[in-house]
Amino acid sequence: MDTSFYREFLVLVDTLNFWEASSRLFMNESSLSKHIRKMEKELGVKLFDRSSRKVELTHYGKMMIPFAEKIVEAEMESRDAIRNAVEMENGVLMVGILPDATNYQLTDVLVRFSDAYPDAVIKALDNDTLELKQNLRERRCELAFIRESVDDPIADPDLVKIPYMDDYMVALVPESHPLAHEKEITLNRLKDENFILIRHQTYIHDLILDSCRKAGFIPHIAFQCNRLETILDLVSQGMGVSLLMNRHVENPLDSSSEQKLPLSVIPVVPETKSMIYLAYRKKGELSPVAQKFIDNLDSSDDE
Repeated sequence: MDTSFYREFLVLVDTLNFWEASSRLFMNESSLSKHIRKMEKELGVKLFDRSSRKVELTHYGKMMIPFAEKIVEAEMESRDAIRNAVEMENGVLMVGILPDATNYQLTDVLVRFSDAYPDAVIKALDNDTLELKQNLRERRCELAFIRESVDDPIADPDLVKIPYMDDYMVALVPESHPLAHEKEITLNRLKDENFILIRHQTYIHDLILDSCRKAGFIPHIAFQCNRLETILDLVSQGMGVSLLMNRHVENPLDSSSEQKLPLSVIPVVPETKSMIYLAYRKKGELSPVAQKFIDNLDSSDDE
């Protein structure tokens, strides 16, 4: 059966009106009706009840919805995978990067590679670790920089992970805070504080919550922010404390900065470390441009 029929079926499900559905699909009403009848004939059941003036789904039509959605989604994914594969063969490299890429010199890596191989075209896909792993598996990107805990790495037997850069957890407190001059800090000393955290559904957010639970408390989250700059600003204004990784705050808090923020960065003990990896699918061969990217990364690490 033509997969486009399933897409048309879903639009009709959404509208329950042949005229409106055909308008959305940029086709005439008679063609849509013909395609639906053909689906029903091949399946041997009625999907819609047209006996009344209003189109209604039958029991079988309702059963068909999740299967049609999977078919349409699979078609879209296959088109994306083929397009990406063609681009890779033509020297286009899809690289997944973390939202905080600049803090890990990931954009610098892309620039250095582009300078070394000016004919290569790089497309960057910005996402968090969980999404980037899925992007790799779905072939939406060929390489991806991901983050994982050093102490509790995740088993991904289908992925190859090359260590790139590590970091460790730090606490951020206002300069006026009683703990501001501590050389190191245990998390349980922050249990009564208001926390300002990076948005949920990110690896860093989950790592912070897990670390706090291991320290015996659930943090009171006063603010959740998408941007690191907002977190730093709120902490410096005394709105709460935060937990981040040390490389998140190295650049904004560099002593050479003209506007040093009024907050203190304190290493957390016991040390909680994470590692940035360059990952790719274990199955299948890497494209020539992807292999060059990995080789270039290795050589830059040796410098």
